[in-house]
Amino acid sequence: MKTTTGVISTQGQFTLPKAWRDAWGITQGTSVAVFDLEDGEGTLLVKPISKPKRGLKGLAKMMERCPGELPVPERHVLPFRDPLKLG
Repeated sequence: MKTTTGVISTQGQFTLPKAWRDAWGITQGTSVAVFDLEDGEGTLLVKPISKPKRGLKGLAKMMERCPGELPVPERHVLPFRDPLKLG
């Protein structure tokens, strides 16, 4: 396990070493999750958060987390789209 020593700024910020940032693809603006391992030694785990997927893949991923079945919406004709006039 690699360790390093750092200093927390007066604003509560800590800079990760560049080698670590490069290894994990952490750039300016990357979100990270920080976990307290509650081991009695104040150990923190820092994990990069991947960007949410967008589009159809993102929607499918979100729907996997739904707690139950989603009802199928009832189809209806929009007032300006009369199927008899689309001929």
